[in-house]
Amino acid sequence: MKTQQQLNNVSALIVTITSLMGGTFFPLDIAPELVRTIAKITPQIWAMLGLINAGLNNSP
Repeated sequence: MKTQQQLNNVSALIVTITSLMGGTFFPLDIAPELVRTIAKITPQIWAMLGLINAGLNNSP
């Protein structure tokens, strides 16, 4: 990247796309199979699953 602003823009784009694919904006149950497969490699799905499991198991 040539500038800090370009890096910021690219980072925001990557985070937004992986958030969309990771199921943070909509439930993956309604997503096509391809999106559900791709979601398994995004950090956002692992964070969401951790939060869900913590809430369901009453973990701190």
